Amino acid sequence: MESNKTRVDWTPQSTKHQAIAFGDVGSVATHAFWVNVPEGAYISDVVVGTETAFTGNSATINVKAGDSGDDDKFMTQTTATTVGTYRFGASNSIPMKQAITTGAYKNQVKLSVVVGTGAPTAGKLYWWVEYRYDPNTVWSQASLTDPS
Repeated sequence: MESNKTRVDWTPQSTKHQAIAFGDVGSVATHAFWVNVPEGAYISDVVVGTETAFTGNSATINVKAGDSGDDDKFMTQTTATTVGTYRFGASNSIPMKQAITTGAYKNQVKLSVVVGTGAPTAGKLYWWVEYRYDPNTVWSQASLTDPS
């Protein structure tokens, strides 16, 4: 029997990764990028890997991760102007939490890329969300459609 439901038992999983290049954040502003997580999932880590440091025009670029209710719920602000990997689970003392469960941005995690002083002329990062469930959680695959 086929089913469009998926069952998991304490299995850590991750979203697809997103690449964000300097052209995607080409103005002084806060730029938002979103990924869906299944309903009921607990966010255990947000990973931001800077492949190429963001540079040019005296750019100050920081990233933070949260949801529509709290911009830094999962990752407090950190710089993206140096090459490295930043993980909220490893570096911050933020406990495992769920994404917001109501409203237009239900079950979505947001990465905010804050361009402070000048638009970058180089740079690229990747980010994804790692999550897990209580045992025997079941959800519909249709709920994981890409929000972009």
